[in-house]
Order: sequence, then structure tokens, then C-alpha cells
Amino acid sequence: MSAKEYFDTLSEIFEDGNEVAQTLSEQLSSAGESALSDGGSEANFIHMKETKVYCGDSKSTPSKGEILWRGKLSEVDGFFLGKIYDSSNK
Repeated sequence: MSAKEYFDTLSEIFEDGNEVAQTLSEQLSSAGESALSDGGSEANFIHMKETKVYCGDSKSTPSKGEILWRGKLSEVDGFFLGKIYDSSNK
């Protein structure tokens, strides 16, 4: 997902909260606008939606709602995109 979509989605999570949450929502929305205006600059982060967290070979960590993930590209050693499945359990 784009950085703008990432920040806009986070902003929506907090927009109906208390005063502090609303301030955070506004700041996240501003960060999304800033990311949009930096469209020509070098990417430093990867943003993903509908992510799942696994510990070893167990099931994914239970969660409510959409899980967003942001990682520094300079810290990523390697990754893959897609689902892992055990073909022997058909």
C-alpha cells in the first residue's frame, strides 16, 4: 500500500476518539499528505495491509480489524510475499 494510504487508514482509526486521538488523527492525515507530496523521493519504508504475524509454524496471531505493517527498507534483510501452506495437508 502507498504511504498515503497507510497514514490515511491509521488516521481513520483515531478520528472518532477523544481529543488526544483526534489530534493524532489529524497528524497522521498530515503525514499522509506529506508522503503524497514526496512522491518523487526515494522510498525508505514499505507499507503493507492485511498482514499476519506468525510465531514459528503455529497459526497466525489472532487480531481484530485490519492489521497494518510498516518497515524500514534499510532494515529488511529478505522477505517474500504470499501465503505459505503445507501441501501434504490437502
